Amino acid sequence: MKRCSFARLFVSSGVLSLIVLSSPVQAGQPVENTSVTELDTNPVTPWTVRIEPAAWNPAPSGDISIPGGSNKMSVENLNIDSTRIAPAGEIHLQKDRWRLSFSGFGFSIDQTASASAGDRFGGVTLAAGDAIKTDLNFSSFEATVSYALYHKAMRPLDTGGHALDATLFVVGGLRMYDVEIDVSLGPAGIQRSADHQFFEPIAGLKGEMELYDKFTIDLQATVGGFSTGSDTNSASFDVIVGFTWRPVDWVGAQFGYRLLVFDLEDGDSANRFKYRGSLAGIYGGVVVRF
Repeated sequence: MKRCSFARLFVSSGVLSLIVLSSPVQAGQPVENTSVTELDTNPVTPWTVRIEPAAWNPAPSGDISIPGGSNKMSVENLNIDSTRIAPAGEIHLQKDRWRLSFSGFGFSIDQTASASAGDRFGGVTLAAGDAIKTDLNFSSFEATVSYALYHKAMRPLDTGGHALDATLFVVGGLRMYDVEIDVSLGPAGIQRSADHQFFEPIAGLKGEMELYDKFTIDLQATVGGFSTGSDTNSASFDVIVGFTWRPVDWVGAQFGYRLLVFDLEDGDSANRFKYRGSLAGIYGGVVVRF
């Protein structure tokens, strides 16, 4: 319930930025409505660069099947549903209405669980109390191109910038997963392992709203998927809500919430790996731009 509450809180806050993007301006307000074409012909700078090192604190959920048998086991029963700090980061290069972005994270957890009577995992039948030791490493990397569909700047400030500056981007690119799991089963320590990579195209939208040249709210939602028709399949939904405060122009503090839902499977029937689940949690970091 706590995870759902966090998700609803952060996503609801981020959705406000998209609502503002399309809201009408009240009569009598001083407005500067800058079109995308004007951004192209009158760029402020040739390029802008933004670097965002961060730490994400997600918890895994879902079910996993490993080679050796078709039986699945939940990450809760494997005792790997706890949060862990995952290093993460983003790099953005922007000129006019185009933005090129690279991002990624690496999550690892190593835990031991006790089996219930009759549990079967990786083709091994376990007795009550048998140890199941799991080492999961889950990394993901993205490369995307974004295009500014719409831009609105309102109420110029005497110090520069605007009271509100909002942009809506369409996003497309490639997401890659690298998933490695090693499992030791029972008193004999029977080993099962899987190491798989998945690639999928992604597409979505991103809205950004900057307030008084100091605070930024952004919301990004993407979907992805790829299938070879038999052995390798992947699908995903990713939503990120972020809040940034910049006490000075070139550096700021950032925090937010991310939910990554995925369905990954690879291999033939006898050696099939499948992980259907999610990673979700809060993150924090810094933003440096120049």
